[in-house]
Amino acid sequence: MPSNVKISFSDPKTGTQYELNARVLETVKNTDTQAEDRLSMNPQDGAVDLFVRAERGKYSAPTTQHLQIDRSQLSDEAARALQAAIETGDSRNVVVRSARGAEITLRSDVATERPGLFAGQAGGISVSDAGHFVADGVSGQGLEGRIAGLEAAAVQSGRLPEGIDLYTAAGVGLEGKKANLSSIQDTLHRVQTSEMAPNEKARVRSAAATNLAELMSGLGHDGDAGRLKAEAFRTYGDLVKNETVTGLKESMIFNGVRIQSRLDGPEAKVVDGWRQEIAPKAPPYEHFFKDGKDTVNISYAAGHGEGFYEGMTEYFKKKGFEVKEEGNFASPRVLTKALNGKTINVHLRHFREDSFKDINNPDYDMIVYGGHSNLGGNTRRSVENAPEATGEGKLIFLGLCSGKDNVDRVRKAFPDAQLVTTFNSSYFTKGAKDGTQFSDGEDARALNELINGVAAEADWQSISKDIKSKAVGWNHGKELGNYITPIDLRVSNRLRDSDADGVVDIQDKHFNLDVLPVKAQLNAEFEAKAPKDGTLNGDLPATAAFFANTVDLYNPTFRGFSHEGAVISDGYFKGGAEEPVVRFETKTVDGRKAYSMQVNDHYSHMGEEALRAVTMVEYNRHLANTEADYPIKDRKIAELTGLTAAAASLKYDHGRRDSSVWYGLVKHMGLPEGVHYTSMRTLIMKEKHDYTGSEKIARAYLEKLDPETQQALTDLYAAESP
Repeated sequence: MPSNVKISFSDPKTGTQYELNARVLETVKNTDTQAEDRLSMNPQDGAVDLFVRAERGKYSAPTTQHLQIDRSQLSDEAARALQAAIETGDSRNVVVRSARGAEITLRSDVATERPGLFAGQAGGISVSDAGHFVADGVSGQGLEGRIAGLEAAAVQSGRLPEGIDLYTAAGVGLEGKKANLSSIQDTLHRVQTSEMAPNEKARVRSAAATNLAELMSGLGHDGDAGRLKAEAFRTYGDLVKNETVTGLKESMIFNGVRIQSRLDGPEAKVVDGWRQEIAPKAPPYEHFFKDGKDTVNISYAAGHGEGFYEGMTEYFKKKGFEVKEEGNFASPRVLTKALNGKTINVHLRHFREDSFKDINNPDYDMIVYGGHSNLGGNTRRSVENAPEATGEGKLIFLGLCSGKDNVDRVRKAFPDAQLVTTFNSSYFTKGAKDGTQFSDGEDARALNELINGVAAEADWQSISKDIKSKAVGWNHGKELGNYITPIDLRVSNRLRDSDADGVVDIQDKHFNLDVLPVKAQLNAEFEAKAPKDGTLNGDLPATAAFFANTVDLYNPTFRGFSHEGAVISDGYFKGGAEEPVVRFETKTVDGRKAYSMQVNDHYSHMGEEALRAVTMVEYNRHLANTEADYPIKDRKIAELTGLTAAAASLKYDHGRRDSSVWYGLVKHMGLPEGVHYTSMRTLIMKEKHDYTGSEKIARAYLEKLDPETQQALTDLYAAESP
């Protein structure tokens, strides 16, 4: 018999409290990143489903409870309040008695169970009596009008809050949905048989796929709705099966995964099959051991500092490897080991910003880097210096701190390779040579488990489990561990922007095939300028967000509440000179709390160095304004702390415009001219621990400013400080 639990929530706007009884259908312990994926809901069965994720810190695995509330229990006001509480991503708005003390985030079908309450959010999108999408300025008539409506609807779907689909937002009933599906199917047929250019046809398929996923996510499993859902899924499946544009096909598959919990059993099983195309179950053994080959050849670049080259040699020896060739600075050291009937050959060399030197060399199966990250710089330089290659048949292992900041860059450079890298810091010890040389560490142990798994031809589930239990230290989370593998799809898609529109894949419902190039105008980067019409290339917003996650990881001001890796890029917003360059919003994305970042499109011409620095200032401001546990109450010190993070970004961005960007930023923020860069840079460079900024550095910097500048800052923030 299902047990009951009390759930209480408050309306974020009014503060009105509600308390209800819910049935506990199932509780899942998230010991890996796929555990939640087996939970499912029927979006129109008369019961409101809640997936309640409870996190109690990194030392225990999160749990997810599947709760149900009878729809009749929810008044209109309570249903609206529940949806609003879900959207905020703020754990203070929801309390589940069985998860007291935990941080709570939710996914729910409350909007599809009570659709009449959530209509009117579709941004002018509607469905005509004939079933065509109609938008402001778009009639939906004729093939051209249908396509325009289809694309406008797809774009709008990506702007909707968590848990609300486009058809619910537009107030479309079942008959309208039936007509709309017929319209989409007819449009696809007419486009496919037309003389349109291939890219134009692909754009229509992309928009159709987005809207079909929205349609399915809001339909129940039974009766006429269930039959319509099954027909929509068949159409969607045909698109997936026949798609020839790789990125678009992968997007279709992932959006199938994204709504999988809302699909009926047979359709959900089909999605499981698709998933393996973008999240393979095992390393590429079909390439490794083709035609009876029984060797695994590893190209290993050992990073500088800490004696990684000699230290890894000694580590491999302890694991049974023998030095076959000594090597030198011109040729690699070769270490060999027989394992499970395979011969493992490690070709160990010194790193020269060339981790991917052998990515196109057919003699190598695995491409490995082990060493320092340089805040993402070592991987970035290596990608820039790499030969052209797709990475087909290759397995990349990047053992360094916070490899997540370059997941998108590496996957775009080598789209057919499989990648394993770190989410947070990786730790190591030094022992030999009076404690100055690397001796052991998480990355070395993780690589050893990976090699063992490859030799045994194990799948990723098994390899990941061994890495987590035998390589990862106690100070990492118990769900992911610290290593992102190909099956950790939802994690990696928070860190990828496959279509370069600036919206990370985890929340990007619509795959863009035509993003407009953006050219930096460095001499006017802090001046607002109207952008081109269309979807702008979002590589820089995404890069700034990925880097913000790394800065966040090492900044003690953020560490207590920042939800490691929670900054996600959401492209551009239509802004202007009076609005901030970058804005943040705390919200729920894919059932997780996220700090969603958008860039003002009037600053799309800003250079990367400036955008990264501004991002850190605005991220710090957002946390100061929204997080109850933000530790600095003096607004002046809080603002200077944001500037320390901006200075750290300039220090580690590998650009050469530090002073120019700094003084442009200072002027843009309206700070006194005496807020100079030299002292800040010196403090950042001397710091050995909090090298991405801190309150301590902010206070030390303030003391170095002249009295007039100190007083000007005090006056500037006097009204905002306690």
